[in-house]
Amino acid sequence: DTGTGAIKWKFGNPAMDGSGFVASPVIYNGKIYVASQGLVGTNNGHVYCLDKTTGPDASGFPIWDWPGMGVTSSAIFISSPTISYPHLYIGSASDSNMYSINLNPTVVSGVTPTVGLLHWTFKTRGNIMSSPTSYAGMCIFGSNDFNLYCVDTQTGAARWAFPTGSQINSSPIISNQVVYVGSYDYYLYAVNIISGMQKWRFKTKGLIKSSPLPYGGSVYVGSYDGYLYAVDSAQGTLKWNYKINGYIQSSPAIDDYSGTQYNSGISGFNTHGTNN
Repeated sequence: DTGTGAIKWKFGNPAMDGSGFVASPVIYNGKIYVASQGLVGTNNGHVYCLDKTTGPDASGFPIWDWPGMGVTSSAIFISSPTISYPHLYIGSASDSNMYSINLNPTVVSGVTPTVGLLHWTFKTRGNIMSSPTSYAGMCIFGSNDFNLYCVDTQTGAARWAFPTGSQINSSPIISNQVVYVGSYDYYLYAVNIISGMQKWRFKTKGLIKSSPLPYGGSVYVGSYDGYLYAVDSAQGTLKWNYKINGYIQSSPAIDDYSGTQYNSGISGFNTHGTNN
């Protein structure tokens, strides 16, 4: 409870796979979706759906679990899921797959199953640490195989792949039909969402793990070179930078003094391509 600090409910998963949670949860339509890392030394991550108000049931179980209680998966989930109804998207840090899971398991004979239903998987050539973003029938994410991918949300087939010079842990953000993402090759990229072609790239002096934030004609991003950058979103040129004493891993946030706050939305329900 945010007012009292009292615990309303808690959910652990010793009855499922015995592992903990690294990724941030997502709240959508009265439910919480969270993915587990899997047991240490094994690839056995799970995705859980819980009631936001009541949490697990009286026996400690979620509404549903993918791939199901007692079932071993090949995934480790470290990045956060993203939801674009009626599917959830999440990448694996062990088997190089992007997973699409149905939010509503099929009801058979009036009985709602307790096992989530897989929609599709998309295989890359590197583990996925980047959280996906979903927009207009597209699921976009980075991979450790150096590529930014755009996958059709219905078919699970690639629409395009954009190569960078190193792995992508930064989560892509969409604004005005442009995808912004950082890479370990020190560059911030702007990519056309339809064609997958580069619009511009901006070089920093360190790897970029931070997720960018487009706002008001600028794209804000932090780098391991210790600078926070404001880059012109149209031209890809430097507006200003600000030095701090240390690596920047976190993503920027903006309060525009109107009561609205903006962040880069590394996970969550995407309605217009950016989260606020």
